[in-house]
Amino acid sequence: MRSRPCCVCIAAELKLEIVASSEDGSFREDGGMARDERVRQRALLRRKRRRDEKRAQIAEADGWGGRFGAFGLRSLLDPFGSGSALEAPASRMPFQGLRENSDYRARKALIQSAGEFPIHECVARPDMDSQGIGPLLITRMQPDGNLVFATFLVDLYCLGVKDAFCNAGICIRDYESRLKPSTVSGARPRIIPPVLLHQIVYGAIDYAASIGFEPHRDFEFASCLLDPRATVPRNPNLRFGKDGKPFFISGPNDNVPWVLRILERNVGAGNFDFMIGGPIDR
Repeated sequence: MRSRPCCVCIAAELKLEIVASSEDGSFREDGGMARDERVRQRALLRRKRRRDEKRAQIAEADGWGGRFGAFGLRSLLDPFGSGSALEAPASRMPFQGLRENSDYRARKALIQSAGEFPIHECVARPDMDSQGIGPLLITRMQPDGNLVFATFLVDLYCLGVKDAFCNAGICIRDYESRLKPSTVSGARPRIIPPVLLHQIVYGAIDYAASIGFEPHRDFEFASCLLDPRATVPRNPNLRFGKDGKPFFISGPNDNVPWVLRILERNVGAGNFDFMIGGPIDR
């Protein structure tokens, strides 16, 4: 036979509930409002609101979260979750991670019109020159004061634009506290002139094309944030490749055998260098 709870147990449970509720500031210290149902409902609403705000923040981060990995953008930018251009699935299209709704259409329209917006800032990693690869970030100011942005993972030594992503509607606060620091992986952001960012991106694409590589498939959409190529002057001081020839440094998602075959066919064995992070199955 199941025993009924005693009065002491019930009182203890009520006391625990009151203590737990008082910890979030719902009740006065004297406990005078602990029995007031309206106060209890307000406390529940406040807890629900805080929980919903936290879920929204997580969802927002997941909506930006993605694929640049070691370059600091994996957890923030990419809703698609795929890898390098060399292994991206054929079904992957811009914004496939977002629903076809009014928000999607509004963001897409902002990105397509981004070239008309003033440039807010261009950012690079401080060690991009020495590493030969890194992300570039360009932001433009929307009419509502938020930012539309694009990132390009640029390989200066061989593959050109290995990855690209863009999005719209990020506020200045989130840009300064999350997007910009993540772009440079915690390093000190290097603010560069917009013309230099354009010269690096277009120059890397031209160099990669000369040895047989095309930019990432999402570059076309992300390039809505760039000025037209014809308006960007060439920079004779920029150098691509390393020591006068291509230098392929494999990433975690690169199709290494395919890249090496392209280099051997277009450049010739012995006319390029490479550094592989794992075994090669050729």
